[in-house]
Amino acid sequence: MAYVKPNIHKTVAGMPGVMQVLKAHATVVAGEIKAAAAPHRKTGAFEHGIKVRRHRKGYSVNLEDRNSASINYGHFTKAGEWVEGIHAIEHVVGAGSGPRSRR
Repeated sequence: MAYVKPNIHKTVAGMPGVMQVLKAHATVVAGEIKAAAAPHRKTGAFEHGIKVRRHRKGYSVNLEDRNSASINYGHFTKAGEWVEGIHAIEHVVGAGSGPRSRR
């Protein structure tokens, strides 16, 4: 019978080949979010704030513009009116963990 070392995921996650795949996937996701946001561009700050960042055992797509949540999900104006968000993240990722084109 085969034996699988406990916590093997911690070893595998940091392997160079795995890191390359994770970076490539994060880069695709970031690019697709930028493309989904492009038709809604006003200043470009939202798109420029979409960054791929490396971590010890992987990569993440970060939204670094301080208004990212309001732009993506929507917000109320000072007058109390609701402004619908662009929903670029949901358009790309949906309910899963990767681009819809990968499903």
